[in-house]
Amino acid sequence: MAPASRERRSRRHRDRRYRVYGLTLSSPISLPIPRASRSSRPDVRLRSAAADAFPRPARRSPDWFSYRTLPGGAAHLEWRGLFEFLVSPDGGTVRYRRLARATEAALGTYLLGHVLSFSLVARGAEPLHGTAVAIGREVIVFIGECGEGKSTLGAAMLARGARIVSDDLIALDRRGGAYVVSPGPARLKLYRRMARALVGERRESRMHRDTAKLVLALRRRERARGPARLRAIYVIDRPGRGRAPRDVRIDPVSRGAAVVELVRASFNLVIASPDRDRRRFAVASELARVVPVKRLTYPRSLAKLPEVCDTILRDVRS
Repeated sequence: MAPASRERRSRRHRDRRYRVYGLTLSSPISLPIPRASRSSRPDVRLRSAAADAFPRPARRSPDWFSYRTLPGGAAHLEWRGLFEFLVSPDGGTVRYRRLARATEAALGTYLLGHVLSFSLVARGAEPLHGTAVAIGREVIVFIGECGEGKSTLGAAMLARGARIVSDDLIALDRRGGAYVVSPGPARLKLYRRMARALVGERRESRMHRDTAKLVLALRRRERARGPARLRAIYVIDRPGRGRAPRDVRIDPVSRGAAVVELVRASFNLVIASPDRDRRRFAVASELARVVPVKRLTYPRSLAKLPEVCDTILRDVRS
């Protein structure tokens, strides 16, 4: 057998199959997501690569994160000092290189979030940026600006028996007359103060060395087991200056305003083109037609979170 054939056979033997965001992922490294059958055909193949496989621009970006589309359509992503990725135009192959400051936990965190969003978008999906929790057999999603408390609300809902479906990247799929949400990694991203107050001590890792944000592992009973129907989307309201809310409120959002909020909540805005803009708007319009979108307003305090969760549960069950 030729050396190249032996290498491919050995790699297939070593690779593991995983299931996340409705995709089957083939990976040579261990990942904190459910395993899939070895007979399943991968949608995305993860491969390590040497430095010479990645392009070297004449002038390096000074930014912590850089992205560019290469001739031919591949996407080159680099987090300075941590890792870089090369995503094929069809999203089916992801090559990676770990740099000096990267931990295995950090590599998995970024791979199973921002990087795989390129594969989803390449396949025609339009993921949302938010937190999805399962209540019974249905799912609700929280969207809003960065730092508005989406993950915090997800963590607080665990105490009410909810399960986390996905935190950060929300993968939606249209099935018949409804939308379903597929599970993401079994994790939550929280700062230490909120993590200790809401979920207590548990296995955790830093997203990377330059942030205090933690990646918290979920227990089996806290995570969703499979895709579930999307029941409603809640937009976390950002109070204006001088009008901090005193009460918990849930108000309906008009379809036009819902489309605006859903477009704003698109995941991975670095992929920009007229075709994608049209698709984002079309998906948001259809999503707003099918799924109720509501505005959630509440005081930002830990003491109020139980009331917020109870209000959401009453609204879901009404």
